[in-house]
Amino acid sequence: MLEAYEQKLTSISTYKVNEDHYATARNGQVYNFKITYESTTLDEVKNILSEEKINWREVKKRHLIGYDLDDKIEIEIIRDINTKAIIVILEKDR
Repeated sequence: MLEAYEQKLTSISTYKVNEDHYATARNGQVYNFKITYESTTLDEVKNILSEEKINWREVKKRHLIGYDLDDKIEIEIIRDINTKAIIVILEKDR
């Protein structure tokens, strides 16, 4: 299901500078996909991903957390204070 989100982000793929896939939790039950972008904004990424039914909450001006209730996917969007990079973390329970 994370592939659908990856496809939505292809419009800003030219700004991608790093990509990482990893599993967390006991026995690797939670799959994470972390993408780092430069030259884009937190709002731009949020708008791209908001095409799905996502409940968003603002942790700080530079940190948003969203949850897709239908597909049970958590989304974090963080603006790095030092580098101004935008970090997107998609998390899905297996």
